[in-house]
Amino acid sequence: MVVSIYVNVNLFRKNDKLDEANEEANDWLMSYYKSLSEILFNIKELDSKNMFESDDEVGSIYDMISSEIKKLENMFGK
Repeated sequence: MVVSIYVNVNLFRKNDKLDEANEEANDWLMSYYKSLSEILFNIKELDSKNMFESDDEVGSIYDMISSEIKKLENMFGK
């Protein structure tokens, strides 16, 4: 009986730590998503004449940022 109580308490503590780690990871992902969204928004604001997007070198970076945001949107269902 004592062993069962110990095991259950130990499992509860481990589960609690995993929940905290999951929340931290989720917060980090949301922060990353927001940062990328802001970067893309700022680039679009600066590029009102589509000069960056059409430029080969800068356009590839623009496409990579846009691609990362789309991946995160698919991940979060937004």
